[in-house]
Amino acid sequence: MLQNTFNHWRLLVAASVLAPFLTTLPAEGAIVTVLEDNFNNGIVANSDSNVGYWSQNLNSGPGDANSIAESGGILSMTVGDNAGTNHSNFSGVVIYSGVTSDFNFFTHEITIAVRGISFTNNGTPTIGGAAERLRMMLLSDGINSNAANDAVVVSVDGAGKLTLGSKVNAPTSASDGATIHKTFTGSGVTGFDLTIGPGTGTNINYTITVLGGSSGTASGSFVFDVSNWNGAGGNAALGFWTQEATITGGNQYFTTTLDSVKVTTIVPTPAALPAGLGLLAAAALRRRRV
Repeated sequence: MLQNTFNHWRLLVAASVLAPFLTTLPAEGAIVTVLEDNFNNGIVANSDSNVGYWSQNLNSGPGDANSIAESGGILSMTVGDNAGTNHSNFSGVVIYSGVTSDFNFFTHEITIAVRGISFTNNGTPTIGGAAERLRMMLLSDGINSNAANDAVVVSVDGAGKLTLGSKVNAPTSASDGATIHKTFTGSGVTGFDLTIGPGTGTNINYTITVLGGSSGTASGSFVFDVSNWNGAGGNAALGFWTQEATITGGNQYFTTTLDSVKVTTIVPTPAALPAGLGLLAAAALRRRRV
């Protein structure tokens, strides 16, 4: 009898503890932050909560001004030539994460929020806005959207144009995407939100909202099949790539900045939880009758 009474109270306590959490979850699931970096810890490699989250590649040669730095809530990525040596075109610097299920848009919706985009020209003559690029990339593999087999790319240039592109099975090509799905033009893009997934079959829905002078919102879908996403069952890496498209003379370089990046996902509410709560209550009632 004593054991039955103990079990009865244990079940009632469990039910009372779980109930508030289960009833307050949104119908579609819980919103979870999987990455946040406000670039204020002074260490490029570290996100706000994960040491060594970002890898870096400077692609640097003699005379290059290529650098990546973090200070005062700003990530600065500088590309070009500040020694008058007129290095080769298409130099760039990149930070990128490891391939992870956090960014698997085939299995769950993700939203990537990027804020504080800016471009600053240095040197003489200036490179020119259209040749200055900052790309946000979801990658199947590789360290940037040129090297990757498959990618989703948001490309912003210093002249104020933003494009959303994608590519499938196209390594060492199409840095902005083999297919351009949306283009925004204007001036002074300062950020964007990209929501993508989940996908069924080959349909991957997306919505992109652009902030700043080229502001606007557009929706559509990508044609991706998880079997064509290079390995890892649809898992992806996230990266940011600053690149110059052309150099016409020496002593040309520019800097892009970011204030923050945040990635959230919706974790579906397990159907078993409400049922489990019901079982707890039923078991408690049965115990009460003993």
